[in-house]
Amino acid sequence: MEEYVVFTLGDRKYAIALSNVVEILLPGSVYPIPNSATNVLGLTNIRGNILPVLDIKPLLGEKENSSSELMRHVWIRTGSEDIVIVVDKVDGIKRVSEEDVAQPPEDLTVGKRIKKVILANNDLILVVDPLDLVR
Repeated sequence: MEEYVVFTLGDRKYAIALSNVVEILLPGSVYPIPNSATNVLGLTNIRGNILPVLDIKPLLGEKENSSSELMRHVWIRTGSEDIVIVVDKVDGIKRVSEEDVAQPPEDLTVGKRIKKVILANNDLILVVDPLDLVR
């Protein structure tokens, strides 16, 4: 059994391995960085840790939408680098057995950023590879 943090971006559900998630936070102050990539919203300070804040919607082909009170920042550890991603809503933690996991189709439009697909109650949850979010 593997555990995933499930979150919503736009109309789709995504997940990231719980082992990569440091903390789920209410959105804090984000300080813009001049001339940064369009998906880099800026920097945030979480208890003395200065971390980049990324909008991963463009990387996953999702449309921008307005912020809501359900929006969260998810602090992710990607090997040697920590980042914060902005999600529309955190749906919870899901334990998944191996038979409920499939490989994504080869022609998936978001390509290698999706590592697996979780089949859950007639729904599909796309598992994001955190390393590919920072490349």
